[in-house]
Amino acid sequence: MEITGKHGMEYVDLKRSKLYVKAKLVKGDGSSLTENEYVGQINLFLQSMFSQVEVTMQGKLVSSTTNHYPYKAMIQTLLSYGSESKTSQLTSQFWIKDVPGHLDDNDINNGANRSLNTRSLYFAQSKTGDMEGPLCHDLFHMDRYILNQVAINVRLTRTRPEFCLMTNEVAPDFKVIIEDIVLKACKIQINPAVIYGHAEILKSVNAKYPFTKTEVKQITVAAGTVNFAQDQLFQNIRPNRVVVGFVNALAAAGDYTKIHSIFNISI
Repeated sequence: MEITGKHGMEYVDLKRSKLYVKAKLVKGDGSSLTENEYVGQINLFLQSMFSQVEVTMQGKLVSSTTNHYPYKAMIQTLLSYGSESKTSQLTSQFWIKDVPGHLDDNDINNGANRSLNTRSLYFAQSKTGDMEGPLCHDLFHMDRYILNQVAINVRLTRTRPEFCLMTNEVAPDFKVIIEDIVLKACKIQINPAVIYGHAEILKSVNAKYPFTKTEVKQITVAAGTVNFAQDQLFQNIRPNRVVVGFVNALAAAGDYTKIHSIFNISI
């Protein structure tokens, strides 16, 4: 996806830009789900559909989320939004909080995690669902506008269906079909005098966009380990906050019976 401003006079506000996705769930052969086939999407489905987000400006890679974008999105959502937001604006991303203690309950029809059942109803029998929300990428949290005539490209890499869907069907084989996807760029009309002033300044200096860098690292810990030490967890720059989560290896790889929640292990 590209946000083009090469021939425009508008600046771009990435923080207020939104990703819109129209999708549906189908069987592996592309046919529609029947009324007796139960499959549901995990929490924060809009963000869990993508494993990586890459942003380039003027053809140069600025920042990447590596392959752990769903975890970054989940952590930022948990820490940045209050309880009221999670029952209102976040529902547009299909945030419906799972029932504590039953996150891995994949019995959609009769299981204890009724939140999974609620989410599944929106896509039952291959109905189309609409989602919209921000991209959880460092550049999309900036408070500064991107100057005009800067080409911005966003590349989204999909996750496997086993990662973002849950079901207790025997021999499950499902797919997520994206029917439409749009990056709704927020463009700002700027006073021409301001644009001219910026153009004059840029003749002698480069534009600078400070942003807070966040990074997700995956470290494998063998089962049964009592003590674990990791050297050189970060280099040069010391973070101001560290969040530690534990994920089941099977869930991290993608499994219809497991949720990739970072807080689903009793330790």
